[in-house]
Amino acid sequence: SHRGSGGGGGTGGGTGGGTGGGGGGGSTAGSPGGLGGPETQEAGKDFFRSARLRLTYEQFNQFLANIKRLNDHAQSRDETLQHAQEIFGADNHDLFVAFKSLLTKHGLT
Repeated sequence: SHRGSGGGGGTGGGTGGGTGGGGGGGSTAGSPGGLGGPETQEAGKDFFRSARLRLTYEQFNQFLANIKRLNDHAQSRDETLQHAQEIFGADNHDLFVAFKSLLTKHGLT
């Protein structure tokens, strides 16, 4: 009878969870830890929602794999940004700018 309270947020959940900050409890206002705070988490959710809607299935999966490599320390932030820019292309430059901003807010500079 206990409904799952966290879950991972659907589309961005799986491998994209790394930059999203895990989501955790969210209701503990005074908890130290989480970089960026609730508005950054919300911005991350909005970003992943937009990316999922605008990118092709293949592009989105490439993007998630790109983030996973960053989270696994298999590539640098700069390499991640370079790959993201290639994946997004000129048509989605605003997504690239938003992604770069999210990385900066999460202290990955």
